[in-house]
Amino acid sequence: MKATEERFKIKVADTEVPVRIIRERRRSIRAYMGKKEVIMRFPHNLSAADEAQHRQRLLKWLEKQQLKRAEVFQKYQAADYQDGDTLRVGQRQYTLRVLTEDRKTSSAQLKDAEITLKLAQWQNEQQRSKAIRTLLSRIIAADFLPAITRRVHELNTQYFQRRVNDVKLKYNHSNL
Repeated sequence: MKATEERFKIKVADTEVPVRIIRERRRSIRAYMGKKEVIMRFPHNLSAADEAQHRQRLLKWLEKQQLKRAEVFQKYQAADYQDGDTLRVGQRQYTLRVLTEDRKTSSAQLKDAEITLKLAQWQNEQQRSKAIRTLLSRIIAADFLPAITRRVHELNTQYFQRRVNDVKLKYNHSNL
């Protein structure tokens, strides 16, 4: 029997969490928090009553996880930035300009504390959200890089006296 899937969202506290249920050939039930959604795996032959019971258990488990580690649920939030929004990162403040254009790729530019995002209009909500997060990460990292590089060199001179070739910043998707 072929695996079937169902997708929906559930509300956990104030967060809408995407859920994917996969019914497949298996004996056990499994639930885990994936990168983009919460995934539940059910056996094909599970009764509707048992499935409803396990869905309720999932909701209770997610509520407990949200109380313990609310920051983990941020990865399920869409980046809902609007034109004119203000972003504060440390002591710096940026004004956001969001433009949607007929283009193949998205880009970002920083000028005088104003970040202009040029987004491709063909992107769906999930692709747009990912593009915004990545672009903001890159442009803000580039703005902070000189200060961070100076601080790395100061600390190196003070404590380590080792050769530092280069200082780079990276957006770690897997740590979200």
